[in-house]
Amino acid sequence: MFVIPVGGCGEFGRNLTAYVCAKTLVLVDCGIQMPDDLAPGVDHFVCDLTALFERFGLPSAVVLTHGHEDHVGAVYHLLRTLEMAIPIYGRPLALRLCHNRLRRNGVAAKLFDPRPLTPGQPLHLSAASPSEDIDPQGLVVVPLAVPHSIPEACSLLLCGPLRPSQLDPFGNGMLTLPSPLPAETRTVLHTGDYKVVAETVRFEPRPSPLPPIDLLVGDSTNALSTGNSGDEKIVEESLKAVLANNSGRVAVTLFSSHIERISHFARSCELHGRRLCLLGRGLHDAVESAESVGALKLSQALLCTPDEAALLPRRQVAMLCTGTQGESVAALGKLVAALEPNSGAAFGKLRLQAGDTVVLAARAIPGNERPVSRLADKLVSHGISVISGPLYAVSGHGYRDELRWLLETFQPKTLLPVHGGPRQLAAHADIAASLGIPALCQFNGDVIELGERAQVVDHLPSPGVAIEGTTVGEVGPETLRTRRLLAHTGLAIVAAVHGQPRRLSVRTVGISDKGPKLQALCDHAAQQAESVLGSVLDAAPDGGPDLHDLERALGRVVRNAFRTARGIKPNVICILTDTPAASEDLAAQ
Repeated sequence: MFVIPVGGCGEFGRNLTAYVCAKTLVLVDCGIQMPDDLAPGVDHFVCDLTALFERFGLPSAVVLTHGHEDHVGAVYHLLRTLEMAIPIYGRPLALRLCHNRLRRNGVAAKLFDPRPLTPGQPLHLSAASPSEDIDPQGLVVVPLAVPHSIPEACSLLLCGPLRPSQLDPFGNGMLTLPSPLPAETRTVLHTGDYKVVAETVRFEPRPSPLPPIDLLVGDSTNALSTGNSGDEKIVEESLKAVLANNSGRVAVTLFSSHIERISHFARSCELHGRRLCLLGRGLHDAVESAESVGALKLSQALLCTPDEAALLPRRQVAMLCTGTQGESVAALGKLVAALEPNSGAAFGKLRLQAGDTVVLAARAIPGNERPVSRLADKLVSHGISVISGPLYAVSGHGYRDELRWLLETFQPKTLLPVHGGPRQLAAHADIAASLGIPALCQFNGDVIELGERAQVVDHLPSPGVAIEGTTVGEVGPETLRTRRLLAHTGLAIVAAVHGQPRRLSVRTVGISDKGPKLQALCDHAAQQAESVLGSVLDAAPDGGPDLHDLERALGRVVRNAFRTARGIKPNVICILTDTPAASEDLAAQ
Protein backbone atom coordinates (compact mmCIF):
# COMPACT_ATOMS: atom_id res chain seq x y z
CA MET A 1 0.00 0.00 0.00
CA PHE A 2 1.15 3.54 -0.83
CA VAL A 3 0.07 6.66 1.08
CA ILE A 4 0.58 10.04 -0.59
CA PRO A 5 -0.36 13.30 1.16
CA VAL A 6 -1.06 15.41 -1.93
CA GLY A 7 -2.36 18.46 -0.07
CA GLY A 8 -2.77 19.63 3.52
CA CYS A 9 0.59 18.33 4.74
CA GLY A 10 2.75 21.26 5.80
CA GLU A 11 -0.10 23.72 5.20
CA PHE A 12 -3.67 24.51 6.26
CA GLY A 13 -6.32 23.60 3.68
CA ARG A 14 -6.24 21.79 0.32
CA ASN A 15 -6.66 18.49 2.20
CA LEU A 16 -6.27 15.46 -0.05
CA THR A 17 -4.58 12.12 0.69
CA ALA A 18 -4.18 9.41 -1.94
CA TYR A 19 -4.15 5.70 -1.12
CA VAL A 20 -2.93 3.14 -3.67
CA CYS A 21 -3.54 -0.56 -3.08
CA ALA A 22 -3.77 -3.44 -5.56
CA LYS A 23 -3.71 -0.96 -8.46
CA THR A 24 -6.64 0.87 -6.87
CA LEU A 25 -6.27 4.64 -6.36
CA VAL A 26 -8.63 6.14 -3.78
CA LEU A 27 -8.68 9.84 -2.86
CA VAL A 28 -9.64 10.75 0.68
CA ASP A 29 -11.08 14.28 0.66
CA CYS A 30 -10.58 16.85 -2.08
CA GLY A 31 -10.54 20.32 -0.57
CA ILE A 32 -9.63 23.90 -1.37
CA GLN A 33 -7.16 26.23 0.30
CA MET A 34 -8.17 29.83 0.91
CA PRO A 35 -5.64 32.49 -0.15
CA ASP A 36 -3.65 34.58 2.31
CA ASP A 37 -1.95 37.95 1.94
CA LEU A 38 0.69 36.33 -0.30
CA ALA A 39 -1.90 35.51 -2.97
CA PRO A 40 -3.84 38.73 -3.68
CA GLY A 41 -6.77 38.30 -6.05
CA VAL A 42 -6.86 34.48 -5.95
CA ASP A 43 -10.22 32.90 -5.08
CA HIS A 44 -8.74 29.63 -3.81
CA PHE A 45 -6.16 26.94 -4.51
CA VAL A 46 -6.72 23.30 -5.47
CA CYS A 47 -4.34 20.36 -5.80
CA ASP A 48 -2.57 19.63 -9.07
CA LEU A 49 -3.15 15.89 -9.53
CA THR A 50 -1.35 15.54 -12.87
CA ALA A 51 1.71 13.69 -11.53
CA LEU A 52 -0.42 11.45 -9.29
CA PHE A 53 -2.66 10.33 -12.17
CA GLU A 54 0.29 9.83 -14.53
CA ARG A 55 1.93 7.54 -11.97
CA PHE A 56 -1.06 5.58 -10.63
CA GLY A 57 -3.88 6.08 -13.13
CA LEU A 58 -7.33 7.55 -12.56
CA PRO A 59 -9.04 7.26 -9.16
CA SER A 60 -11.60 4.54 -8.47
CA ALA A 61 -13.42 6.71 -5.94
CA VAL A 62 -13.31 9.74 -3.66
CA VAL A 63 -14.19 9.27 0.03
CA LEU A 64 -15.18 12.40 1.97
CA THR A 65 -14.64 12.57 5.72
CA HIS A 66 -16.97 15.58 6.25
CA GLY A 67 -18.44 18.61 4.53
CA HIS A 68 -16.02 21.47 5.23
CA GLU A 69 -14.75 23.32 2.15
CA ASP A 70 -11.13 22.44 2.87
CA HIS A 71 -12.18 18.79 2.47
CA VAL A 72 -14.90 18.83 -0.24
CA GLY A 73 -14.53 22.20 -1.98
CA ALA A 74 -12.35 20.99 -4.90
CA VAL A 75 -14.46 18.00 -5.97
CA TYR A 76 -15.99 20.25 -8.63
CA HIS A 77 -12.51 20.92 -10.07
CA LEU A 78 -11.63 17.21 -10.03
CA LEU A 79 -14.78 16.19 -11.92
CA ARG A 80 -14.44 19.05 -14.39
CA THR A 81 -10.83 18.03 -15.04
CA LEU A 82 -11.61 14.31 -15.47
CA GLU A 83 -14.78 14.99 -17.49
CA MET A 84 -16.15 11.71 -16.22
CA ALA A 85 -18.18 10.56 -13.25
CA ILE A 86 -16.47 8.65 -10.47
CA PRO A 87 -18.11 7.49 -7.23
CA ILE A 88 -18.09 10.13 -4.49
CA TYR A 89 -18.69 8.50 -1.09
CA GLY A 90 -19.79 10.55 1.91
CA ARG A 91 -22.36 11.11 4.62
CA PRO A 92 -25.57 12.89 3.51
CA LEU A 93 -24.56 16.39 4.65
CA ALA A 94 -21.12 16.21 3.05
CA LEU A 95 -22.62 15.05 -0.24
CA ARG A 96 -25.25 17.80 -0.19
CA LEU A 97 -22.66 20.53 0.50
CA CYS A 98 -20.48 19.06 -2.23
CA HIS A 99 -23.43 19.12 -4.64
CA ASN A 100 -24.06 22.79 -3.84
CA ARG A 101 -20.48 23.66 -4.77
CA LEU A 102 -20.77 21.68 -8.05
CA ARG A 103 -23.96 23.53 -8.94
CA ARG A 104 -22.47 26.96 -8.18
CA ASN A 105 -19.52 26.15 -10.45
CA GLY A 106 -21.62 24.90 -13.34
CA VAL A 107 -20.50 21.26 -13.22
CA ALA A 108 -22.89 19.01 -15.15
CA ALA A 109 -25.14 16.92 -12.90
CA LYS A 110 -24.26 13.78 -14.88
CA LEU A 111 -20.67 14.01 -13.56
CA PHE A 112 -21.77 13.72 -9.91
CA ASP A 113 -22.16 10.13 -8.69
CA PRO A 114 -22.88 10.35 -4.93
CA ARG A 115 -22.70 7.16 -2.87
CA PRO A 116 -23.73 6.65 0.80
CA LEU A 117 -21.14 6.14 3.52
CA THR A 118 -22.38 4.41 6.68
CA PRO A 119 -20.34 4.34 9.94
CA GLY A 120 -19.20 0.82 10.75
CA GLN A 121 -20.08 -0.61 7.33
CA PRO A 122 -16.99 -1.66 5.29
CA LEU A 123 -16.75 -0.44 1.73
CA HIS A 124 -14.73 -2.46 -0.80
CA LEU A 125 -13.13 -0.35 -3.54
CA SER A 126 -11.36 -1.89 -6.50
CA ALA A 127 -9.97 -0.81 -9.86
CA ALA A 128 -11.34 -4.00 -11.45
CA SER A 129 -14.99 -4.43 -12.31
CA PRO A 130 -16.82 -7.68 -11.40
CA SER A 131 -16.90 -8.68 -15.06
CA GLU A 132 -13.11 -8.48 -15.21
CA ASP A 133 -12.41 -10.24 -11.93
CA ILE A 134 -15.10 -12.00 -9.89
CA ASP A 135 -13.16 -11.47 -6.65
CA PRO A 136 -10.82 -8.50 -7.25
CA GLN A 137 -8.27 -7.29 -4.75
CA GLY A 138 -8.78 -3.78 -3.49
CA LEU A 139 -9.01 -1.43 -0.55
CA VAL A 140 -11.53 -1.76 2.28
CA VAL A 141 -12.67 1.48 3.92
CA VAL A 142 -14.50 1.42 7.28
CA PRO A 143 -16.01 4.79 8.35
CA LEU A 144 -15.91 5.61 12.08
CA ALA A 145 -18.16 8.39 13.42
CA VAL A 146 -16.24 11.15 15.25
CA PRO A 147 -17.16 14.50 16.84
CA HIS A 148 -16.20 17.65 14.96
CA SER A 149 -17.62 21.14 14.40
CA ILE A 150 -19.94 19.83 11.67
CA PRO A 151 -22.35 16.88 11.89
CA GLU A 152 -21.60 13.47 10.38
CA ALA A 153 -17.80 13.71 10.46
CA CYS A 154 -15.90 10.45 9.95
CA SER A 155 -12.50 8.95 10.47
CA LEU A 156 -11.57 6.12 8.12
CA LEU A 157 -9.96 2.74 8.76
CA LEU A 158 -8.36 1.62 5.49
CA CYS A 159 -7.21 -1.99 4.99
CA GLY A 160 -5.72 -3.68 1.97
CA PRO A 161 -5.16 -5.56 -0.12
CA LEU A 162 -8.31 -7.56 0.55
CA ARG A 163 -10.84 -9.41 -1.60
CA PRO A 164 -14.63 -9.24 -1.07
CA SER A 165 -14.64 -12.97 -0.25
CA GLN A 166 -12.27 -12.30 2.65
CA LEU A 167 -14.84 -10.09 4.39
CA ASP A 168 -17.03 -11.88 6.90
CA PRO A 169 -20.85 -11.64 6.61
CA PHE A 170 -22.41 -9.99 9.64
CA GLY A 171 -25.94 -11.33 9.36
CA ASN A 172 -27.72 -8.13 8.37
CA GLY A 173 -26.14 -7.75 4.98
CA MET A 174 -23.12 -5.90 6.35
CA LEU A 175 -19.55 -7.15 6.21
CA THR A 176 -16.81 -7.17 8.81
CA LEU A 177 -13.04 -7.39 8.58
CA PRO A 178 -11.46 -10.84 8.85
CA SER A 179 -9.67 -11.60 12.09
CA PRO A 180 -6.79 -11.96 11.98
CA LEU A 181 -6.02 -9.99 8.82
CA PRO A 182 -3.92 -11.68 6.11
CA ALA A 183 -0.18 -11.14 6.58
CA GLU A 184 0.13 -8.94 3.47
CA THR A 185 -2.70 -6.61 4.51
CA ARG A 186 -1.77 -3.14 5.80
CA THR A 187 -4.00 -0.86 7.88
CA VAL A 188 -4.22 2.92 8.13
CA LEU A 189 -6.33 5.03 10.46
CA HIS A 190 -7.06 8.32 8.68
CA THR A 191 -8.46 10.57 11.42
CA GLY A 192 -9.79 13.43 9.30
CA ASP A 193 -10.83 16.36 11.52
CA TYR A 194 -11.93 15.31 14.99
CA LYS A 195 -12.06 16.10 18.67
CA VAL A 196 -12.61 13.91 21.71
CA VAL A 197 -15.79 14.73 23.64
CA ALA A 198 -16.98 11.67 25.56
CA GLU A 199 -16.28 7.96 25.66
CA THR A 200 -19.59 7.18 23.97
CA VAL A 201 -18.75 9.12 20.80
CA ARG A 202 -15.08 8.34 20.29
CA PHE A 203 -14.40 6.68 16.94
CA GLU A 204 -17.42 4.41 16.76
CA PRO A 205 -18.35 1.75 15.85
CA ARG A 206 -14.89 0.20 15.87
CA PRO A 207 -14.21 -3.26 14.42
CA SER A 208 -13.82 -5.84 17.12
CA PRO A 209 -11.16 -6.96 17.55
CA LEU A 210 -9.39 -3.85 16.30
CA PRO A 211 -6.62 -4.74 13.80
CA PRO A 212 -3.10 -3.44 14.40
CA ILE A 213 -2.63 0.04 12.90
CA ASP A 214 0.42 0.31 10.64
CA LEU A 215 0.05 4.05 10.06
CA LEU A 216 -2.04 6.76 11.72
CA VAL A 217 -2.61 9.76 9.44
CA GLY A 218 -3.47 12.31 12.09
CA ASP A 219 -4.98 15.82 12.17
CA SER A 220 -2.37 18.19 13.64
CA THR A 221 -4.33 21.47 13.57
CA ASN A 222 -4.20 22.09 17.34
CA ALA A 223 -1.02 20.19 18.16
CA LEU A 224 0.43 23.38 19.69
CA SER A 225 -2.57 23.91 22.02
CA THR A 226 -2.32 22.38 25.48
CA GLY A 227 -5.16 20.63 27.27
CA ASN A 228 -8.51 19.79 25.69
CA SER A 229 -10.57 21.59 23.08
CA GLY A 230 -13.61 21.87 25.34
CA ASP A 231 -17.29 21.03 25.02
CA GLU A 232 -19.68 22.88 22.70
CA LYS A 233 -21.96 23.24 25.74
CA ILE A 234 -19.63 26.01 26.93
CA VAL A 235 -20.42 28.09 23.83
CA GLU A 236 -24.15 27.37 24.09
CA GLU A 237 -24.33 28.67 27.66
CA SER A 238 -22.13 31.69 26.90
CA LEU A 239 -24.26 32.80 23.93
CA LYS A 240 -27.42 32.23 25.95
CA ALA A 241 -26.06 34.65 28.58
CA VAL A 242 -25.30 37.26 25.92
CA LEU A 243 -28.89 37.11 24.66
CA ALA A 244 -30.22 37.48 28.22
CA ASN A 245 -27.95 40.33 29.33
CA ASN A 246 -28.11 42.70 26.34
CA SER A 247 -31.05 44.90 25.39
CA GLY A 248 -29.85 45.70 21.87
CA ARG A 249 -29.54 43.49 18.83
CA VAL A 250 -27.12 40.57 19.14
CA ALA A 251 -25.18 39.52 16.04
CA VAL A 252 -23.12 36.33 16.11
CA THR A 253 -20.60 35.55 13.41
CA LEU A 254 -19.65 31.90 12.99
CA PHE A 255 -18.63 29.36 10.37
CA SER A 256 -21.64 28.54 8.20
CA SER A 257 -21.00 24.82 8.59
CA HIS A 258 -21.17 24.88 12.40
CA ILE A 259 -24.66 23.36 12.38
CA GLU A 260 -24.63 22.34 16.05
CA ARG A 261 -23.84 25.90 17.16
CA ILE A 262 -26.57 27.27 14.87
CA SER A 263 -29.08 24.84 16.37
CA HIS A 264 -28.14 25.72 19.95
CA PHE A 265 -28.29 29.45 19.24
CA ALA A 266 -31.72 29.11 17.62
CA ARG A 267 -33.05 27.37 20.73
CA SER A 268 -31.63 30.13 22.92
CA CYS A 269 -33.31 32.77 20.74
CA GLU A 270 -36.67 31.06 21.23
CA LEU A 271 -36.06 30.91 24.98
CA HIS A 272 -35.37 34.67 25.18
CA GLY A 273 -38.05 35.81 22.77
CA ARG A 274 -35.81 36.91 19.92
CA ARG A 275 -36.44 36.42 16.20
CA LEU A 276 -33.48 35.08 14.25
CA CYS A 277 -32.19 36.63 11.03
CA LEU A 278 -29.70 34.72 8.85
CA LEU A 279 -27.28 36.94 6.91
CA GLY A 280 -24.93 35.66 4.21
CA ARG A 281 -25.31 33.30 1.25
CA GLY A 282 -23.01 30.68 2.75
CA LEU A 283 -25.13 30.54 5.90
CA HIS A 284 -28.35 30.13 3.96
CA ASP A 285 -26.78 27.37 1.84
CA ALA A 286 -25.48 25.50 4.89
CA VAL A 287 -28.79 25.74 6.77
CA GLU A 288 -30.77 24.62 3.72
CA SER A 289 -28.40 21.67 3.20
CA ALA A 290 -28.53 20.62 6.84
CA GLU A 291 -32.33 20.82 6.92
CA SER A 292 -32.61 18.80 3.70
CA VAL A 293 -30.76 15.83 5.27
CA GLY A 294 -32.35 16.12 8.70
CA ALA A 295 -29.28 17.47 10.50
CA LEU A 296 -31.05 20.71 11.49
CA LYS A 297 -34.60 21.92 12.03
CA LEU A 298 -35.40 25.62 12.43
CA SER A 299 -38.91 26.88 13.14
CA GLN A 300 -40.18 29.18 10.39
CA ALA A 301 -41.88 31.27 13.08
CA LEU A 302 -38.45 31.91 14.58
CA LEU A 303 -36.82 33.17 11.38
CA CYS A 304 -37.26 36.66 9.97
CA THR A 305 -36.00 38.65 7.00
CA PRO A 306 -33.65 41.66 7.34
CA ASP A 307 -36.54 44.06 6.64
CA GLU A 308 -38.69 42.38 9.29
CA ALA A 309 -35.79 42.51 11.77
CA ALA A 310 -35.34 46.24 11.12
CA LEU A 311 -38.94 46.91 12.23
CA LEU A 312 -38.79 44.82 15.42
CA PRO A 313 -37.69 46.20 18.81
CA ARG A 314 -33.93 45.73 19.02
CA ARG A 315 -34.17 43.50 22.12
CA GLN A 316 -36.23 41.06 20.05
CA VAL A 317 -33.64 40.58 17.29
CA ALA A 318 -30.70 38.21 16.95
CA MET A 319 -28.57 37.67 13.84
CA LEU A 320 -26.27 34.96 12.59
CA CYS A 321 -23.69 36.29 10.11
CA THR A 322 -20.97 35.02 7.84
CA GLY A 323 -17.59 36.76 7.96
CA THR A 324 -15.60 35.13 10.76
CA GLN A 325 -12.28 35.93 9.04
CA GLY A 326 -12.91 39.63 8.47
CA GLU A 327 -13.91 39.28 4.82
CA SER A 328 -15.28 42.57 3.48
CA VAL A 329 -17.70 40.76 1.14
CA ALA A 330 -19.24 38.64 3.91
CA ALA A 331 -22.28 39.62 5.96
CA LEU A 332 -20.44 41.07 8.97
CA GLY A 333 -18.11 43.05 6.70
CA LYS A 334 -21.12 44.54 4.91
CA LEU A 335 -22.79 45.44 8.23
CA VAL A 336 -19.60 47.22 9.31
CA ALA A 337 -19.31 49.06 5.97
CA ALA A 338 -22.91 50.27 6.40
CA LEU A 339 -21.89 52.07 9.62
CA GLU A 340 -20.02 54.74 7.63
CA PRO A 341 -21.87 58.01 6.83
CA ASN A 342 -23.75 58.12 3.51
CA SER A 343 -23.27 54.38 2.96
CA GLY A 344 -26.11 52.19 1.79
CA ALA A 345 -27.43 49.33 3.89
CA ALA A 346 -26.40 45.92 2.60
CA PHE A 347 -29.49 44.22 4.04
CA GLY A 348 -32.41 46.54 3.39
CA LYS A 349 -33.09 48.79 6.36
CA LEU A 350 -31.28 46.55 8.84
CA ARG A 351 -28.20 48.20 10.39
CA LEU A 352 -26.14 47.79 13.51
CA GLN A 353 -26.10 50.76 15.86
CA ALA A 354 -24.69 51.90 19.18
CA GLY A 355 -25.80 49.59 22.00
CA ASP A 356 -25.85 46.46 19.86
CA THR A 357 -23.52 43.51 20.52
CA VAL A 358 -21.42 41.47 18.09
CA VAL A 359 -20.03 38.08 19.16
CA LEU A 360 -17.10 36.59 17.26
CA ALA A 361 -17.96 32.91 17.73
CA ALA A 362 -15.05 31.53 15.72
CA ARG A 363 -11.29 31.73 15.96
CA ALA A 364 -9.34 33.62 13.33
CA ILE A 365 -7.44 31.30 11.01
CA PRO A 366 -3.69 32.00 11.29
CA GLY A 367 -2.95 34.97 9.03
CA ASN A 368 -6.44 36.51 9.33
CA GLU A 369 -6.03 38.15 12.72
CA ARG A 370 -5.49 41.65 11.31
CA PRO A 371 -8.65 41.95 9.15
CA VAL A 372 -10.72 40.56 12.05
CA SER A 373 -9.19 43.15 14.40
CA ARG A 374 -9.93 45.95 11.92
CA LEU A 375 -13.61 45.01 11.81
CA ALA A 376 -13.78 44.78 15.61
CA ASP A 377 -12.15 48.21 16.00
CA LYS A 378 -14.67 49.81 13.62
CA LEU A 379 -17.55 48.25 15.53
CA VAL A 380 -16.27 49.50 18.88
CA SER A 381 -15.67 53.01 17.48
CA HIS A 382 -19.39 53.16 16.64
CA GLY A 383 -20.48 52.19 20.15
CA ILE A 384 -21.08 48.51 19.40
CA SER A 385 -19.80 45.95 21.91
CA VAL A 386 -17.56 43.19 20.57
CA ILE A 387 -17.21 39.91 22.48
CA SER A 388 -14.78 37.11 21.64
CA GLY A 389 -12.60 34.50 23.29
CA PRO A 390 -12.54 30.78 24.14
CA LEU A 391 -16.00 30.86 25.75
CA TYR A 392 -17.50 31.62 22.35
CA ALA A 393 -15.27 29.64 19.99
CA VAL A 394 -14.65 26.07 21.13
CA SER A 395 -12.57 24.34 18.48
CA GLY A 396 -13.63 21.30 16.48
CA HIS A 397 -10.03 20.03 16.38
CA GLY A 398 -8.44 18.09 19.22
CA TYR A 399 -5.81 19.67 21.47
CA ARG A 400 -2.64 17.96 22.67
CA ASP A 401 -4.33 15.84 25.35
CA GLU A 402 -6.80 14.54 22.75
CA LEU A 403 -4.05 13.76 20.25
CA ARG A 404 -2.24 11.86 22.99
CA TRP A 405 -5.42 9.93 23.87
CA LEU A 406 -5.82 8.84 20.27
CA LEU A 407 -2.24 7.63 19.98
CA GLU A 408 -2.47 5.75 23.29
CA THR A 409 -5.78 4.16 22.29
CA PHE A 410 -4.86 2.93 18.81
CA GLN A 411 -1.10 2.40 19.32
CA PRO A 412 -0.06 2.82 15.66
CA LYS A 413 3.32 1.57 14.51
CA THR A 414 3.99 4.97 12.87
CA LEU A 415 2.41 8.44 12.85
CA LEU A 416 2.06 10.62 9.75
CA PRO A 417 1.08 14.11 10.98
CA VAL A 418 -1.03 16.07 8.47
CA HIS A 419 -3.37 19.10 8.41
CA GLY A 420 -1.04 21.80 9.68
CA GLY A 421 2.10 23.80 9.07
CA PRO A 422 5.60 22.56 9.89
CA ARG A 423 5.29 23.68 13.53
CA GLN A 424 2.05 21.76 14.04
CA LEU A 425 3.45 18.64 12.38
CA ALA A 426 6.58 18.77 14.53
CA ALA A 427 4.53 19.25 17.72
CA HIS A 428 2.34 16.25 16.83
CA ALA A 429 5.47 14.17 16.18
CA ASP A 430 6.81 15.18 19.61
CA ILE A 431 3.67 13.81 21.28
CA ALA A 432 4.14 10.53 19.44
CA ALA A 433 7.84 10.39 20.38
CA SER A 434 6.95 10.76 24.07
CA LEU A 435 4.90 7.56 23.68
CA GLY A 436 7.63 5.71 21.81
CA ILE A 437 5.85 5.98 18.45
CA PRO A 438 8.00 7.03 15.46
CA ALA A 439 6.67 9.79 13.20
CA LEU A 440 7.24 10.73 9.57
CA CYS A 441 7.14 14.53 9.22
CA GLN A 442 6.67 14.71 5.47
CA PHE A 443 5.31 17.21 2.97
CA ASN A 444 2.94 17.23 0.03
CA GLY A 445 3.89 14.77 -2.69
CA ASP A 446 5.96 12.34 -0.62
CA VAL A 447 5.14 8.72 -1.48
CA ILE A 448 5.09 6.50 1.61
CA GLU A 449 5.18 2.74 1.22
CA LEU A 450 3.73 0.53 3.94
CA GLY A 451 5.70 -2.68 4.29
CA GLU A 452 7.26 -4.07 7.42
CA ARG A 453 7.72 -0.39 8.26
CA ALA A 454 6.57 2.89 6.73
CA GLN A 455 9.17 4.61 4.57
CA VAL A 456 9.34 7.34 1.95
CA VAL A 457 10.21 5.85 -1.45
CA ASP A 458 9.47 8.64 -3.93
CA HIS A 459 8.17 12.17 -4.39
CA LEU A 460 5.53 13.47 -6.81
CA PRO A 461 5.18 17.16 -7.70
CA SER A 462 1.98 18.43 -6.08
CA PRO A 463 1.80 22.21 -6.45
CA GLY A 464 -1.27 24.27 -5.69
CA VAL A 465 -3.27 25.50 -8.67
CA ALA A 466 -4.75 28.99 -8.36
CA ILE A 467 -8.42 29.44 -9.24
CA GLU A 468 -9.29 33.04 -10.05
CA GLY A 469 -12.68 33.79 -11.56
CA THR A 470 -13.04 31.45 -14.52
CA THR A 471 -9.28 30.88 -14.90
CA VAL A 472 -7.45 27.77 -13.71
CA GLY A 473 -3.71 27.81 -13.17
CA GLU A 474 -3.10 31.03 -15.09
CA VAL A 475 -1.99 32.89 -11.97
CA GLY A 476 1.39 31.47 -10.98
CA PRO A 477 4.24 32.39 -8.62
CA GLU A 478 5.61 35.10 -10.93
CA THR A 479 2.23 36.84 -11.21
CA LEU A 480 1.70 36.70 -7.44
CA ARG A 481 5.22 38.05 -6.81
CA THR A 482 4.52 40.99 -9.15
CA ARG A 483 1.18 41.68 -7.47
CA ARG A 484 2.81 41.79 -4.05
CA LEU A 485 5.52 44.09 -5.37
CA LEU A 486 2.92 46.41 -6.94
CA ALA A 487 1.12 46.61 -3.61
CA HIS A 488 4.31 47.93 -2.00
CA THR A 489 5.86 50.15 -4.67
CA GLY A 490 3.22 50.97 -7.29
CA LEU A 491 3.68 51.21 -11.06
CA ALA A 492 5.20 53.79 -13.41
CA ILE A 493 4.27 53.65 -17.11
CA VAL A 494 6.55 55.09 -19.78
CA ALA A 495 4.88 55.61 -23.16
CA ALA A 496 5.74 57.29 -26.44
CA VAL A 497 3.73 60.44 -27.21
CA HIS A 498 1.74 60.14 -30.42
CA GLY A 499 2.78 62.59 -33.11
CA GLN A 500 5.79 63.94 -31.19
CA PRO A 501 8.98 62.08 -32.10
CA ARG A 502 11.39 61.47 -29.23
CA ARG A 503 8.84 62.59 -26.64
CA LEU A 504 7.87 60.35 -23.73
CA SER A 505 5.18 60.52 -21.07
CA VAL A 506 5.34 59.04 -17.57
CA ARG A 507 2.19 58.17 -15.62
CA THR A 508 1.83 56.32 -12.31
CA VAL A 509 -0.55 53.90 -10.61
CA GLY A 510 -0.58 53.50 -6.83
CA ILE A 511 2.57 55.53 -6.09
CA SER A 512 1.00 58.59 -4.46
CA ASP A 513 -2.09 60.76 -4.63
CA LYS A 514 -2.41 63.05 -7.62
CA GLY A 515 -1.09 66.61 -7.27
CA PRO A 516 1.55 69.06 -8.48
CA LYS A 517 4.35 67.28 -6.65
CA LEU A 518 3.66 63.94 -8.37
CA GLN A 519 3.18 65.66 -11.73
CA ALA A 520 6.53 67.43 -11.40
CA LEU A 521 8.23 64.11 -10.60
CA CYS A 522 6.60 62.42 -13.63
CA ASP A 523 7.72 65.29 -15.89
CA HIS A 524 11.26 65.09 -14.52
CA ALA A 525 11.38 61.32 -15.05
CA ALA A 526 10.06 61.76 -18.59
CA GLN A 527 12.76 64.31 -19.40
CA GLN A 528 15.50 61.97 -18.18
CA ALA A 529 13.99 59.11 -20.18
CA GLU A 530 13.83 61.32 -23.30
CA SER A 531 17.52 62.10 -22.93
CA VAL A 532 18.35 58.38 -22.85
CA LEU A 533 16.00 57.73 -25.78
CA GLY A 534 17.66 60.42 -27.89
CA SER A 535 21.14 59.12 -27.12
CA VAL A 536 20.19 55.54 -27.98
CA LEU A 537 18.47 56.52 -31.23
CA ASP A 538 21.40 58.72 -32.32
CA ALA A 539 23.89 55.91 -31.69
CA ALA A 540 21.77 53.13 -33.18
CA PRO A 541 22.88 51.34 -36.38
CA ASP A 542 20.82 51.46 -39.56
CA GLY A 543 18.53 48.66 -38.34
CA GLY A 544 17.55 50.69 -35.29
CA PRO A 545 18.05 49.90 -31.59
CA ASP A 546 17.04 46.69 -29.91
CA LEU A 547 13.64 47.42 -28.38
CA HIS A 548 14.21 45.15 -25.41
CA ASP A 549 17.50 46.86 -24.51
CA LEU A 550 15.89 50.28 -25.03
CA GLU A 551 13.01 49.47 -22.69
CA ARG A 552 15.43 48.21 -20.02
CA ALA A 553 17.47 51.42 -20.26
CA LEU A 554 14.38 53.62 -20.00
CA GLY A 555 13.09 51.54 -17.07
CA ARG A 556 16.37 52.00 -15.21
CA VAL A 557 16.43 55.77 -15.56
CA VAL A 558 12.77 56.18 -14.53
CA ARG A 559 13.22 53.90 -11.50
CA ASN A 560 16.27 55.87 -10.44
CA ALA A 561 14.39 59.16 -10.80
CA PHE A 562 11.70 57.93 -8.42
CA ARG A 563 14.25 56.42 -6.04
CA THR A 564 16.16 59.73 -5.82
CA ALA A 565 12.98 61.73 -5.21
CA ARG A 566 10.98 59.32 -3.01
CA GLY A 567 13.35 56.60 -1.80
CA ILE A 568 11.41 53.85 -3.62
CA LYS A 569 11.90 52.01 -6.88
CA PRO A 570 8.53 51.29 -8.52
CA ASN A 571 7.81 48.72 -11.19
CA VAL A 572 8.19 50.32 -14.62
CA ILE A 573 6.45 49.34 -17.84
CA CYS A 574 7.65 50.80 -21.16
CA ILE A 575 5.17 50.92 -24.04
CA LEU A 576 7.20 51.57 -27.19
CA THR A 577 6.37 48.67 -29.50
CA ASP A 578 3.70 49.35 -32.11
CA THR A 579 3.18 52.95 -30.94
CA PRO A 580 3.19 55.68 -33.62
CA ALA A 581 5.90 57.83 -32.03
CA ALA A 582 8.26 54.93 -31.53
CA SER A 583 7.61 53.55 -34.99
CA GLU A 584 8.22 56.88 -36.69
CA ASP A 585 11.48 57.53 -34.82
CA LEU A 586 12.80 54.03 -35.39
CA ALA A 587 11.89 54.15 -39.07
CA ALA A 588 13.76 57.43 -39.46
CA GLN A 589 17.04 55.90 -38.32
